[in-house]
Amino acid sequence: MVSLITEGSATDPQGRPHIRRRPRPWLIFLGIMLLICTIVWFKALTTEGTDTAAMTCNAPSPATDPGAEPQPQLGQRVGSSRLQDLEPAPLANSKVKVLNANNERGQAAQIAAQLGDLGFASVPGAQYGNDSIYVNGDLVCAGQIRFGVSGRTAAASVQLVAPCAELIEDQREDDSVDLVLGSLSRELRPTNDAEEVLRSLKNPAPGGSIDLDLLEAAREARC
Repeated sequence: MVSLITEGSATDPQGRPHIRRRPRPWLIFLGIMLLICTIVWFKALTTEGTDTAAMTCNAPSPATDPGAEPQPQLGQRVGSSRLQDLEPAPLANSKVKVLNANNERGQAAQIAAQLGDLGFASVPGAQYGNDSIYVNGDLVCAGQIRFGVSGRTAAASVQLVAPCAELIEDQREDDSVDLVLGSLSRELRPTNDAEEVLRSLKNPAPGGSIDLDLLEAAREARC
């Protein structure tokens, strides 16, 4: 028997073929899945997240309260390129109103206070309030920055503290900006680069301008 096997015989002394053990199919499948999982985890651990696009928010839903006031029309969603080539306005000239669209009690007042501490101006007589468009408090995203043509540079300043907010340009004629809080809104935490730009905008030097490389870095954020 041993001599037959070592000499490469395909049959035993009775003429029957030797039984060859083959790997079970499930073992092969398991090996393939382990290899795939290893590759996926390796890429996840070694690839740095670079998604800097603002979140896309849901459309406003009709008011559930039959006695509610008619909802104003939401403006036009615009990309970050709308503000990309603009130098942000000085904070004292950036009039911001914080609107609650997530039913989170007290958050709008807190964010308005943070903006004031940073140096932003507020809309006269109305630092914060409830949103009149997402009246059900169902804005599901980081938030929105709403502005008109005259408020584009002020919106660029607000974008430094809310880089993941969706940009909405509407038909307002003044230069005010609304920072609308969504369900994913958190306290304001500007990056180090953004803080440096904000300091420059809080106390702008006469005739000075912001370093473009610093401004570009300040606008980067993971969303």
